[in-house]
Amino acid sequence: MEQVDTLIDTFTEKGADRAVNLLLEAQFSTFFGLDIDELSYSGTLQKAIRETEREDLPVRKTKRLNENAALDTLLASYEEPDFEFDKSDVEQFEDVDIPVGSQGVPFPGQSF
Repeated sequence: MEQVDTLIDTFTEKGADRAVNLLLEAQFSTFFGLDIDELSYSGTLQKAIRETEREDLPVRKTKRLNENAALDTLLASYEEPDFEFDKSDVEQFEDVDIPVGSQGVPFPGQSF
């Protein structure tokens, strides 16, 4: 059928190889249960990796009931200078006398 071929070609062009295989195997309930991440085999793998990172990896062998377990993983801390606001290397000058309005220098806005 032309419509089925068009559907399969469209899924193939979009990289939805798992969706094509499910349709060809007539697993319609599984096909219609897919979400956007599960249309391809690589998307299914990426979704499984994200779920594993979120659910399985934070498990500890010791102190599992410790609520502050995330703080125990701190290896080092240091203070990084903020160069926009760090004034330690700026030379300190005495009051600078700026000649304004005297000695032939016009005051700003005086000519208007």
